[in-house]
Amino acid sequence: MPTEQLQNEADFHCPSAQKLPIFQGKHTSPIHAEATARALDLFLDYANNVKLYPAFQRYFREQKPRTLAVWGRFDPFFVPAGAKAFARDNPNATVHLIDEGHFALETQVVKVAEIMRSFLAS
Repeated sequence: MPTEQLQNEADFHCPSAQKLPIFQGKHTSPIHAEATARALDLFLDYANNVKLYPAFQRYFREQKPRTLAVWGRFDPFFVPAGAKAFARDNPNATVHLIDEGHFALETQVVKVAEIMRSFLAS
């Protein structure tokens, strides 16, 4: 699926995500174009990852690793319920919902870094 079609089909609630090159069909280099194509391939094949969810969930419930999930509240692909599942399955999980979409790390890097630093220092 071309990037332009993906952009039109996705209901992005976050205008800042629309400014990212991936959603404008802009590539700054052949390497960036290849990385974008691979990222889209992974996204479009994501359904195969869903088959692994029970194993991931079992791991979090049984091992209870210290976990940080920083999530875009307006992510149309990975909705907040997914982030909240980490906390439900693992009492050692910390979940932060931030006012962003799918590309929270790229659009809110300072905020995400602050959350990560705080988590690692605790």
